[in-house]
Amino acid sequence: MPNPNYTHTITLFHKKLVDKKEIWTSSVISNCFYKCETTISQNGTDVSKSNTYTARIPQGDIDVSIDDIVVYGSVIDEIGKDMNATQLLHKYKPDAFRVTSISDNTRYLFGKHIRLGG
Repeated sequence: MPNPNYTHTITLFHKKLVDKKEIWTSSVISNCFYKCETTISQNGTDVSKSNTYTARIPQGDIDVSIDDIVVYGSVIDEIGKDMNATQLLHKYKPDAFRVTSISDNTRYLFGKHIRLGG
């Protein structure tokens, strides 16, 4: 039975280096989990707010790396000569994040998934 929390669609932009050049590909993935939370941090008298992102992709054959980009929903943009990765992030903020952590949770008997954090 599929996880009832996996109802979201994301677009994953994956970066590869080919002959020292960045090549970006995108994949629209449905039946995912997606969450964005605002966290507040305090350091002495300084208070800062930031978004913390989690996406879970059901088990599948997918290439993902640190610094890839996740956009909430299905988008048709491309990273290349007309738009760079930073511009894509700004276009879709707060519904986009750069992947800073990856957990491979596909070894479990149930609920297999890849967890992306940012």
